[in-house]
Amino acid sequence: MDNAIGTTDAVEEYTTAEYLAEAGDFLRTLASTLYKELSQDQIDALAQIDFMGMSETTENAELSEGFHTLGRYLRRRGVNARQDLAVEYARIFLAAGVTDENCATPYESVFTSPEGLLMQDARDQVVKVYRSQGFKVDPSLNDPEDHLAFELQFLAGMCDKTRDALEEGLPTDELVAVQVDFIDAHILNWIDRLTARVDTCATLAFYTSVMRIIKGYIVEHRAILSNLIAE
Repeated sequence: MDNAIGTTDAVEEYTTAEYLAEAGDFLRTLASTLYKELSQDQIDALAQIDFMGMSETTENAELSEGFHTLGRYLRRRGVNARQDLAVEYARIFLAAGVTDENCATPYESVFTSPEGLLMQDARDQVVKVYRSQGFKVDPSLNDPEDHLAFELQFLAGMCDKTRDALEEGLPTDELVAVQVDFIDAHILNWIDRLTARVDTCATLAFYTSVMRIIKGYIVEHRAILSNLIAE
C-alpha cells in the first residue's frame, strides 16, 4: 500500500507484474473504506501511510488532492475518530437521519437508472461480467452486486488474474480489455455523481478525500491498463 502507484510512469518504474500486484492491493484497500464503518485497526493502519507524500507522486490533480487531504485528516484525527467516522459513514452512505436526496447510496443502479432504484439494469450487467470472469459476491452479505466496493474488488481480482496469466506466459490482452471496458461502463459512468453527492453530505474530510482518490486512481489505472494493451 505504501508503494501504491498513481501515475502512468508506473509501468516504467516497476515490472508489469509488480504493478498489478500493488494495484490489486490498493483497490482492495479502497473498497474496504466504502463497504462498512471502519474499525479502529483500519483507521490506525491508514494513518501509517504517507498519503501526503503520495500526493507528490502523481500529476493527476484530483488524486493528488485526495491523497493530501486524507493524509491531513488522518494526522489531525482526534481520539474519537472511529466514532466520528462511523456516524459520518451512516449519514452519507446509509441515509441515517437524512432524506434520500441527501445521502450517497453507493450503488450504480441508484445513479444510472431512471427511477434511481436498487437492483436495476446496472446490477444485472455487472453480475454478468463478474460471472464471465469467475467472480462472485458472497451471497451472505445480502447486498446488490453493483455496490462500488464490490466493483473495486472485482477490478482487484482481475489484477490478480492478469498477473497470474502474465507470470504463466499466457495471453493477457483480453483480461486487460475486460478491466478497461468495466471501468468505462461501470465506474466512470457514475463516479462523478457519487463524488458530488458525498461532497454534499459529508461534514468531515475523510470520505470526500477517499472519493477523490478512487476517481483519480481509477483514471490513472485505466491509462496504465490501456498502455499494456498497446504494447
